[in-house]
Amino acid sequence: QTIDSAMLNAVLDRYLGAFGIRTSDIVLNVDTTDRKGFRTLRYLQIVRGIKVVGSNLSVSIAASGDVRYISNNLTDEHANFNPRQTVTRANANAIALANSPWLRNSVATASDVPEIRLDNITGNIWYTHKVDIRDANNVLRLSVYVDAENGSVLASFPGLIH
Repeated sequence: QTIDSAMLNAVLDRYLGAFGIRTSDIVLNVDTTDRKGFRTLRYLQIVRGIKVVGSNLSVSIAASGDVRYISNNLTDEHANFNPRQTVTRANANAIALANSPWLRNSVATASDVPEIRLDNITGNIWYTHKVDIRDANNVLRLSVYVDAENGSVLASFPGLIH
């Protein structure tokens, strides 16, 4: 027996409702079936029409159609979330460079449009420009998250370019 979409939506409605989230707040991102017939559905959360980076909902369905598990990393902070972009892409680049003195003479590239990110530790959501800074030798990278509303640096993560 396979699970149909109405049955799956009923399960998801009940599960998500406990967290204050509706099925209309998620969108299917990946649908895979392994060689044993286990199906995995992975969803992303949507807030105000924007995908929440870092959010996910996974549903595992056995070949029999039984839902085996549901796990999530979603936020219920969206109810009071009303983002207003006041920081431009150019300003985000300048802020990120000013807060990264060890990467002087580097190139900063902010995302074309701000994104909503889920902080997986606190559960807060950010409306942010993601700015990637690369050193002159194209070896080091720093990802800086600049608040799109007030210009504060929310987080930065260093890395190597492969």
